[in-house]
Amino acid sequence: SNGDGGSEGPSASDTGTTPGGGDTLLNDAEEGSQDGSQIGQWTDQDGDGHLDRFDNCWRTPNPEQKDSDGDGVGDECDNCPQISNGDQADSDSDGTGDACEEGIDPEADDDGDGIPNSKDNCPTKANADQKDKDVDGVGNVCDNCPDLANSDQKDSNDDGQGDACTDDPTVKDTDSDGIVDANDNCPQIRNEDQKDSDSDLVGDTCDNCPEVANFDQKDSNNDGQGDACTDIYNPDRDSDGDGIPDVDDNCPNTPNPDQKDPDNDRLGNKCDNCDEVANYLQEDSNNDGIGDACTRQPVDVCKKKTSQFKRLKPNIFIVLDKSGSMDRDRKMQKAKKALDTIADRLHDKARFGMMAFDDANGTCPASFRVYLQMGDHNRSTIQNSYQNITPNGGTQLGHALEQVRQNKLYEESSDPNSDNRTKVVIAISDGDSNDGTQCQPEDAANRMRQNVGVQTYAIGFSQGANTSQLRQIAQNGGTRKAYQANNQSQLIQVLQTISDKAISCKFELKSPSGGEIDPNKLWVDIGGSPINQSQYNFDANGNILSLSSGACDRLNNLPASVQDPIEIQAGCRASCQNKSEEKCNYEDDDCDGKIDEIDCGSPEICGDGKDNDLDGDVDEGCPDPSCKDPSPETCNGEDDDCDGQTDEGCSSSGEPNCDDPKREICNEKDDDCDGEVDEGCPDCQLTGQSCGGDNACCSGDCRSDGTCGPQCRPTDTNCREDSDCCSGICQGGGGGNVGTCIAG
Repeated sequence: SNGDGGSEGPSASDTGTTPGGGDTLLNDAEEGSQDGSQIGQWTDQDGDGHLDRFDNCWRTPNPEQKDSDGDGVGDECDNCPQISNGDQADSDSDGTGDACEEGIDPEADDDGDGIPNSKDNCPTKANADQKDKDVDGVGNVCDNCPDLANSDQKDSNDDGQGDACTDDPTVKDTDSDGIVDANDNCPQIRNEDQKDSDSDLVGDTCDNCPEVANFDQKDSNNDGQGDACTDIYNPDRDSDGDGIPDVDDNCPNTPNPDQKDPDNDRLGNKCDNCDEVANYLQEDSNNDGIGDACTRQPVDVCKKKTSQFKRLKPNIFIVLDKSGSMDRDRKMQKAKKALDTIADRLHDKARFGMMAFDDANGTCPASFRVYLQMGDHNRSTIQNSYQNITPNGGTQLGHALEQVRQNKLYEESSDPNSDNRTKVVIAISDGDSNDGTQCQPEDAANRMRQNVGVQTYAIGFSQGANTSQLRQIAQNGGTRKAYQANNQSQLIQVLQTISDKAISCKFELKSPSGGEIDPNKLWVDIGGSPINQSQYNFDANGNILSLSSGACDRLNNLPASVQDPIEIQAGCRASCQNKSEEKCNYEDDDCDGKIDEIDCGSPEICGDGKDNDLDGDVDEGCPDPSCKDPSPETCNGEDDDCDGQTDEGCSSSGEPNCDDPKREICNEKDDDCDGEVDEGCPDCQLTGQSCGGDNACCSGDCRSDGTCGPQCRPTDTNCREDSDCCSGICQGGGGGNVGTCIAG
């Protein structure tokens, strides 16, 4: 006890055993400790080196803590040490636990029939033949119901006859109509004629829906009428009483005998949330009672704001002249520096590829080296690609552009968004293309524009460029005019201008929730002002929104200070919920605007193998045809009595009996084959047993391997071995000596 007379250990009000089992706290509280105080948290009253709170016999010395049956009570103070009985029940107070007095020695042969108790299906009555008619593990001579499986031998009224036999439907006739319950289709109400109009094995007299097969007799609202009858299809049903059957009524739940529907969406004005615009699906994303079709503001937004959209980077492929004339006035070096600047500015806004051309040999097109394949590259990759190019040869621009066209160098074959990307080719030349009549650059530019929509830009760099030829390339390539750049600064400006035309005009829209975007629900603002539908195009296949050239120019000309220069709100397309095949249920299952436009058939008939009510199922509501001859249940893995259960009354192991009954020990198994596991064991798990957390273990320690660890002792408490201590150090212990746990 502590200094103020309080107690840190178990209290007298506890009703179980001590934390380690053994003598009950109640007895100890009544007897008290030697000084009259209650047990302290760190005491060791029996002096065996184990604290009372961890000792499985805290008043009887037992340093080995032996517990043969694993019930948490040490053998030294266990009133039945060989059979698990954590409660230590002793009804006659004779010192021997009830578990031992009631137990049967499995090695003995109490009835003298030559079969040991552990193998005998009736150990108290001689039965050498071991006959067990119902195969429930209990021999006929001691089975209180030998014809029906009942391993529990339950006999509620103690009349010697098991409950299983008392309730035997093969002999019992509850309604006294001369037909035993097992064969009676209405066992609670007399019906000698056994009439069953719908053949569902439920007699008409007690069938809550005698016209429609419903073996389960389901009645969800408990009104006495089965659900099957409630759901019988009636093509003349008129829910709103307006004289128009539901299947033909454009407002089946709202009276509207005039059936007015000015927008022709098959929904009458009385129940149409937007009667001016056809909207059969009645989408109302903000639930304000007004359909989306009549709402002139964004609703049901799938995706919003620039930051939430993926800008679709354009493909920019550069064709650079590396003819000998590019060596004059350091033009090649200036061109590289201009490209360096563009790479600095645009590497994260566009995808790049590059080739250089000089003299061509052979037929058109000649093959020139591709220095950078089209792709999403970082700044250094782009800049390093052209650093080693040196000027030499002639100006074969036609061969170069034709190679770009035929080999599709302006795109990446593995790019999933390739079809929706803007693709441009930029030709930079300082001379006159001399490809010959077979391979003209303007022809290649024209074919790329017409066949695949690729635009070609032409730039004349410094003096010597053929401006007339470049202008023709631009016109055929769909870019109207050629550009002239006489120095490095101008070349940077021209490249920036061309890139701006390609960048920021396409956006990939995706709904994070997986909803499909409705092309008719798009709202686009540029610089805070809306643009109309004619200024953008939406490709529903790739969810790509493309601005018109005018809108794109407007976007690109906005000041850098404008935040969210473009805002796009995309509404989700509504779909017919749970679209499926049409059924006879007064619903438009296939979302075609028509209700039950099929043959709705007749009520289901049991046993004819047909789908009578045309709902896609055959003989629904009918009994299992495989069970036609009910008989007493036996342990054979079958539903003998046709009650929907298998082997009820058999042992929990799923076998007729347990092959080798033994004493119950705490091991999470049914050792004594009584259908219970670890009865008599403590609620907490012992050392080595499985656990899901510290609270499950008697020691309070659930180890990382999922098993309970041993109990350990804190500092300043008695110990015998280092392993006894939480710190791992037992000072003065060892060799059977009692020591003290000290801090590590």
